Amino acid sequence: MNTKVDRHYPDGSWEEYALGMLSDEDSEPLEDHLLICSACQDLLAKVDEYIPVVKTALATREPSEEPSLVTDFAE
Repeated sequence: MNTKVDRHYPDGSWEEYALGMLSDEDSEPLEDHLLICSACQDLLAKVDEYIPVVKTALATREPSEEPSLVTDFAE
């Protein structure tokens, strides 16, 4: 993990943070960075908006919408 507060973290780090997938040890430097970086604050806000949308879309999709390698390549 990036231990410096003057560098941005990759988008995936914020997604893992928002989903609660990081340990307290891994979350701490992100939280320190978040206190001073408005760009990452904005990115985390977007991630926080995006996650429920994706969860809803996945929960409401029709089983027939699942991708299939066999049918996708056959067409």
